[in-house]
Amino acid sequence: MQVKFAEVGFRNFIFPLSYSANFCGGHCDWPLGRQEDYNKHAYIQSYANFLDGDRVPAPCCVPRPGTLEPLVVVVDMGGGQLDMKEFTNMIATECTCL
Repeated sequence: MQVKFAEVGFRNFIFPLSYSANFCGGHCDWPLGRQEDYNKHAYIQSYANFLDGDRVPAPCCVPRPGTLEPLVVVVDMGGGQLDMKEFTNMIATECTCL
């Protein structure tokens, strides 16, 4: 997922002008993949969805906790002033089922 700062209202971000946030999304269908790709709740929810999908939704694919990386940007503060800011948890590097 490519995010262009000007398109989401951050026109004073001058570098980078955009960044790749990556994307984790969609449903996790039964059977789930490798054991480390999900937690026990997702396993049970996925199996329950397999048995009765009308009552139990499938678990969702989301960024794995603890794997989001920061993004450093240069911001125009006005009056010729520039500032470098670091925003935590901005780039998804791994996905899991929750």
